[in-house]
Amino acid sequence: MKELLQKAITTHSHWKYNLQQAIKTGKSPATVDEVNNAHLCELGKLLDSTAGKTLPGYAEINKIHQDFHAEAADILRLALAGKPAEAQARMQLGSHFGQLTAKLVNKLSDLDI
Repeated sequence: MKELLQKAITTHSHWKYNLQQAIKTGKSPATVDEVNNAHLCELGKLLDSTAGKTLPGYAEINKIHQDFHAEAADILRLALAGKPAEAQARMQLGSHFGQLTAKLVNKLSDLDI
């Protein structure tokens, strides 16, 4: 379980890079719908599992995770629609995306399992 959580932390932290690339190129290997679906990534699959639902703070982690995916999808939507400045603004220091990323990583890191 600890390895899965560490992988989830790494993967979600890497989204900033993925979105920056989409902003720069106007392209993404993932669709907006795929990014918006919090159940497709490894953390989403873990949270959907029986074991995941027993994690301390499950409800809060699950909500933050869903909000993270919604915000990332909105940023990607802007990037793919040719609005890089708007997409970039949504990722600035202190942005909602940054706050969600930090909250999610901190919650997962704090799990003592």
